Amino acid sequence: MLTQVIVSGLLISAIYALATTGFTLLYGVSGILNLAHGTTLAASGIATWYLMGTTQLNPFLAIALGTLTGVAIGLLTFVLIIRPLRTLMKLSVADEHVFMLVATLLWTIILQEVLSYTFGDVPVSIPQLVPGTIEVFGVRTPVSSVLVAGLSWCVIAALWFYVSKTRSGQTILAASINPKGLILCGVNLNAVHIVVWAIYGGLAGLAGVLVAMILGVSPSGVSN
Repeated sequence: MLTQVIVSGLLISAIYALATTGFTLLYGVSGILNLAHGTTLAASGIATWYLMGTTQLNPFLAIALGTLTGVAIGLLTFVLIIRPLRTLMKLSVADEHVFMLVATLLWTIILQEVLSYTFGDVPVSIPQLVPGTIEVFGVRTPVSSVLVAGLSWCVIAALWFYVSKTRSGQTILAASINPKGLILCGVNLNAVHIVVWAIYGGLAGLAGVLVAMILGVSPSGVSN
């Protein structure tokens, strides 16, 4: 029993680690706590479920499009909510944090209502792509859960490599440490933020798809 709990916890924690990686990256670079994060995950999972179930689209293509849904929502959040608040309203750092929290909260309510109206406020799940079970430390575990956990850690490792070893990744890292210094070096900070929001959306989108495959999602968040 204890072994089963540990194995299940390790597999589920990989998905949640992927889900929080994008959230952490976004906060580290822009200082924004995006309260629409959960809805972004849910929208990506629901989009994949719809494409696979209604349009009979190829499952892997549906997963890719579902992930791109997260990218689109991330960029929309930046273009429609974050950038206008920063450019049109000259706020102190403390006031900006409050405004961003309220704005992203309102944004997530809007997204939830759109999803509920379009797809219904019911939990949905994506069929497992790989059937069957395998033994992990003596515990019978779905093959898809093991693959999802492995994919999650691979994506996290790829993000670490990108940020640590590539020039554009190190620019993002510099933006999180000293954004004013980066501007003095001639770097377009707005372009950096666009890239960060796109990466965030991709991570959140993929995490939403994987969560929908293992746990299920609804417009109000992750199902249990």
